[in-house]
Amino acid sequence: MNKRIVNGMVGVITSNSYGSGWAFSDGEFNPARAFCPALVDALTKMASYKDVREAFERSFPDSYESSPTPLTLTLTWIPQGTQFRVVNYDGVEGVILKDKDRDPYRYMTV
Repeated sequence: MNKRIVNGMVGVITSNSYGSGWAFSDGEFNPARAFCPALVDALTKMASYKDVREAFERSFPDSYESSPTPLTLTLTWIPQGTQFRVVNYDGVEGVILKDKDRDPYRYMTV
């Protein structure tokens, strides 16, 4: 799995709008989408809609869905080695760090 790591931090992309979500596709967490280096780079430099669309099309050429926009994605930087989970509620996603959570869910480490 490719990830973008900058200064010991890993970029994680999630959706901030209702609908289909980003990191969850077809109801399951999709690491290729959540850690996509091209989209992390585009969001880091606050790219335009066109740049985000092009990064999406290069990274997911077989996708039939419409491309995300910079306004519908959130980039979160997590320290490498931190356990976390991504939660999804009707397309709106969020990152919860294990040490901040009270629920006994399974976590992943970046």
